[in-house]
Amino acid sequence: MRIAPAAFVVDPASRKGRADIWDAVRITHRNDEAYAGALAIASAIDAIASRAWPGPDSLLSIVAASIPDTLVRDRMVAISSTGVNREDFATGVRGSAAESVPVAIALAQRAAAEPFEQVLAAAIELGGDTDTVASMVGQIAGALVGARGLPPALVEALPDRSRIATAALGVARVAERARP
Repeated sequence: MRIAPAAFVVDPASRKGRADIWDAVRITHRNDEAYAGALAIASAIDAIASRAWPGPDSLLSIVAASIPDTLVRDRMVAISSTGVNREDFATGVRGSAAESVPVAIALAQRAAAEPFEQVLAAAIELGGDTDTVASMVGQIAGALVGARGLPPALVEALPDRSRIATAALGVARVAERARP
C-alpha cells in the first residue's frame, strides 16, 4: 500500500479526494477491495493528522464508517470487536486488502499506548505478507508518533537517511500548500 503520502495532500472524505485515491489505486490494482483498502489507510492517517481520532482505541470504527461496504469494511468491523488474535493467522496474514488493511490499522492504533518497535514487531510476528502489513503499520503508526517518536536506532540504520529526511520535508511542504 503506497497511499500514505497522499493522505496528507487529499481529503479522503471529499469526492475529489476519493477520485484521486481511485486514480492512484488503479495504476496497479483495478478492484473495489484495493480501493477500499487504500481509502481506509488514507482515512486512518487523516483521522490521526486531523485529530479526529481521540485514541487509543476506535480507529478501526472511525475508518470503517468512512469507507464503502466491502470485505475490507466487514473485516474492520469484525476486528474492532475481537481484536487481532495470533490464532486467527496460523499461516500468516495474506496480502489481500480485505485481510491486511484491517489488521494493519488495528495494530497501528496500538502505537498510541505501546512503543513503535513493539507495534511493528507484532505485525511481523503474525507472519505471511509481513512486508506489506509492517509497511502499512509503520506508515499509520509513524503518522501517529511523528518523526520524534520513531526509535533513533531504526532511523540511524536507514541508508541515505539524510536524503530521506530531505524528501520528507519536501513532501511536508507540498502537503501544507495542497491540503484543503
